[in-house]
Amino acid sequence: MIKKPVLWSGKSQITGDSIHLQSNVETEKLDSLRVFYNAFIVDKDTIYDGYNQIKGKELIGLFKDNELNKVKIDKNVENLLYVSNESDELVGINKGTSSKLEITFKNGDIAIIKPIGNPKDETIPPDELPENARRLRGFNWRGEEQLNSVDDLFMGKPKPVLTKIQGLPLPLQEEDFFDENNSSQINENSRLKDKKLIDKKEDQQLIGKKK
Repeated sequence: MIKKPVLWSGKSQITGDSIHLQSNVETEKLDSLRVFYNAFIVDKDTIYDGYNQIKGKELIGLFKDNELNKVKIDKNVENLLYVSNESDELVGINKGTSSKLEITFKNGDIAIIKPIGNPKDETIPPDELPENARRLRGFNWRGEEQLNSVDDLFMGKPKPVLTKIQGLPLPLQEEDFFDENNSSQINENSRLKDKKLIDKKEDQQLIGKKK
């Protein structure tokens, strides 16, 4: 079976060959995230109907109060980002590469991107970059799989019918189980057991005296 794990932080989709989440046992909160091989972050840009994309070999993320706070992507990093001005006007599309890249998240969305190690990038005017060139290799948007509520767990499937668990029925008359004969037998067995223990203890004491 081919596994295709996916994780969301706000509007950002995170995928990779393997995703590991680690929690803090003391605070019972999320602590860190690791994505091994083919780490890919996609953030849908609703203003320009495009996708901001960052990819690399591996990813390490740190959480703060169960929210993804910082992410480091390592090895063969590529990015494609929509660039706008203060008036939210599209200036161009930035395509770049670097050895590493750090991302700071705010309210679940990408806030700061910092390339590290020989960054190379260029900002291309939108009319000079065709649609088929606005996807990094391996791009796969899976927004329809995002879970926004508990009900989404059963999306497209009938809700499970929960079966009421019942215990074993009690005897109709509990006194019938421990009737007079049974009680007498239990008491007799207990008396014999105690007598054997006393006899055994006395024998051990005699043996000790003989020594």
